[in-house]
Amino acid sequence: MKNVILYGAGHNMRFALNYLASVDIIPVCICDGCQDKWHSTVTYKNNYRGEPIELKILPFSEAIALYPDYSLYISTSFSLKCQIIEELIEYRLLDDTSRIINYEEYQKGCHWLSWLDIVLSSTTPDIKSRVCCVIDYDLLQLASNDEEVTDDRVKDSIKTYYERRSKFAKLIANGELKECKHCGNFGFMRKSNLIEKIHFAGFGVCQLKCTYCCNELFKQTEISNTIKALVKYYNELKAQDLLVPDFAFIISFGEMTINPHGNEVLDFVIENTKNAPNASMIFSNCVVYSEKIALILRNGGSLVTSIDSGTNETFKQIKGFDLFEKTLSNVKKYVADGIVWVKYIFTIDGSNANEKDIDGFIKFIAECRPALAVISYEYNMRHREVESRDVISQHILNNMGELVRKLKKIKQPYAYYGDYLSSWVKGKIEEIASNCCEESHATI
Repeated sequence: MKNVILYGAGHNMRFALNYLASVDIIPVCICDGCQDKWHSTVTYKNNYRGEPIELKILPFSEAIALYPDYSLYISTSFSLKCQIIEELIEYRLLDDTSRIINYEEYQKGCHWLSWLDIVLSSTTPDIKSRVCCVIDYDLLQLASNDEEVTDDRVKDSIKTYYERRSKFAKLIANGELKECKHCGNFGFMRKSNLIEKIHFAGFGVCQLKCTYCCNELFKQTEISNTIKALVKYYNELKAQDLLVPDFAFIISFGEMTINPHGNEVLDFVIENTKNAPNASMIFSNCVVYSEKIALILRNGGSLVTSIDSGTNETFKQIKGFDLFEKTLSNVKKYVADGIVWVKYIFTIDGSNANEKDIDGFIKFIAECRPALAVISYEYNMRHREVESRDVISQHILNNMGELVRKLKKIKQPYAYYGDYLSSWVKGKIEEIASNCCEESHATI
């Protein structure tokens, strides 16, 4: 296939470049709706050919004038992809959706309905799943860690899950969920009744004692039946053909590299990234370098890790152990393997909101150059019902702004992580950082 145009120069771009390289496609150029990116150059290493590739970012109108017989691959999230298609059709820039290599039918909806969100309850060792974040507060219990889940239980739970999902899809389609209309998650969803992501989250066994880990109950627990249940649910969904071809695993459950059953889960993700290289994501604290995670990255998956400091002292204070240098060394190895997001989680007490830690973090980022540096705020937020602007102190806001300013200065792509960082907070951070050079960034 020749004259393939890649649309989308955001943080999904390198996932897509890896995928296209795996099927022996090198795009002729990249397009994006952001004018600030136009006529700049993207350089990426083609792991399947071994040499670096340079591509220009062009306006879409200019690209299709240069390559009128083009095919299009859109490298954004599913919901944003559908929005881009709508806009290109509206502005008469796209004459035929059959030009889009990764086109899928879609409808207005909520992307949460295409997730199987498997979460370990924060109060009891139960695995639960939500369908709707507005109404469905009564989570569907999938399994309990004190009993091994049966095959019949798995089948019944999947049936119940789909019954709930169908109900909410109809409510949204009929405009009856008014709360959804202004939600950031409301946009487009696949028409097919399939699952797009399996999100496995909770507090499993871990080597660290992070101050922001909000559940002591699970820190020293294997939770073996939880892992076994995930395996059974995955196998049953696959057996019933309920997964889209490029479905993604998102694994943020404890530390899989040391979990007694973690290898089985990592093997699933490895297999998944072979079939859908730009989809799956795994979270790790990177205390241990794992060849399995490295393989996930080489296959095109991604890794999210949290450093939360720039000094040995603060790392030990927040994480509980003197493993700063070892962790940084492992993160550098992973960055060489593939796509890594490195988070800086500001703690509520402000223990890492200081110049010395921020400078140390910036030095590390400049040395290893991850795909994305991520600014976040402590997960164990004590007043989630209160707007973030009433919780984050001015001192922490100032340091968040300083971190963003310095990331801009070294031209490092960055993003915000977490819906508890409200638009008001992001605006204040950008305002504080505005004295430095303007650099485009992503919001997740």
